[in-house]
Amino acid sequence: MDTPQESGPSRKMVKIKPQDRNLKFTGTRVEAFLRQYELAANLDGASDEDKVLQIPSFLGSEDIQDAVWDMSGYATKSWAVLREQMVERWGQVDIVRYTVADLQALKDSWTAKGGIATLDAYRSFKSVFDVILSYLIRYQHLSSEDLAVDHFSFILFRVPAAHQVLSSQEEEDG
Repeated sequence: MDTPQESGPSRKMVKIKPQDRNLKFTGTRVEAFLRQYELAANLDGASDEDKVLQIPSFLGSEDIQDAVWDMSGYATKSWAVLREQMVERWGQVDIVRYTVADLQALKDSWTAKGGIATLDAYRSFKSVFDVILSYLIRYQHLSSEDLAVDHFSFILFRVPAAHQVLSSQEEEDG
């Protein structure tokens, strides 16, 4: 019995149409590219074989196309194998955007400013902090043990001061 994800003699190929019409793999950020490609394929109801057969259309250069065509996952039309081979080949090229040192630099910059003293300052700090922290956790550059150490203790000591400043401003305005 064929399911929609299985190929068969009567099955028609589903065209993969990503929302981002410029989606191309250029040799970097392979995992991000694959997530977007798979999302588009799954939304369109494409099978794993459809993903394999259509991926050359989403590759940014002939060199990358040649490399994918030479992979055993492409030859056997196995999406799981091809995906793994692409990550193995280009996964190390991904650029590390943030490190734990960036959290330390953020801490140092706000400490040099005297801490977080206003709501706007808190929002500014938190927007940068959230981006760095979510990246570090997502890519496993930060463990739960790291979360328990000094990187975050400075927040606890500065935020109450900001709250007091905001409370006193509200009383003056009130």
